[in-house]
Amino acid sequence: MLKAEKPGELYRDGEVIVQEGEDGNDMFLIQSGKVRVVKGKGDKEIVLATLGPRDFFGEMALFGERKRTATVVAVGDTYVLRLDAGLFLAKVRQEPTFALRIIETLVERLKEVNEKIQQMSIDLSHKNKENNL
Repeated sequence: MLKAEKPGELYRDGEVIVQEGEDGNDMFLIQSGKVRVVKGKGDKEIVLATLGPRDFFGEMALFGERKRTATVVAVGDTYVLRLDAGLFLAKVRQEPTFALRIIETLVERLKEVNEKIQQMSIDLSHKNKENNL
C-alpha cells in the first residue's frame, strides 16, 4: 500500500487490503479501481463479489463484527478511503444520504444472499430426489 496522490490509499494489483480472520475496526470506500472479495484460500477460494468505484467493504467492522469475514484484494491500481467509526459517523452527520446509500446497498446484498440460499436449497432438494430414485 502506498500513500496516494489524492485522499485515501493506493493498493497495487494483487495487494491484499484486508485479510479474512484479521481484526478490523474500519471500513473502506472504493474511490477508483476494483477489488475482489474472496473466502478461503488457494484452490478452495470462492469469489464472493467484485466491487468498483463508490462501492464499499469492511462495514461489518463498524457494527460489532471485529474479525474480517473475507479477504479483499486489489484488481489493478485501486484507491480506497479508510473510515473508522468516528469518521463514518462524521460522514453520516455531514451527508445523511451517505447512510441511506449504505443501507440500500446492504439491503441489496442481503437480497442476493437470500436468493443464493433459496437456489442452493432448491438444487439440494432436486439432488436428494435424484439420489432417492
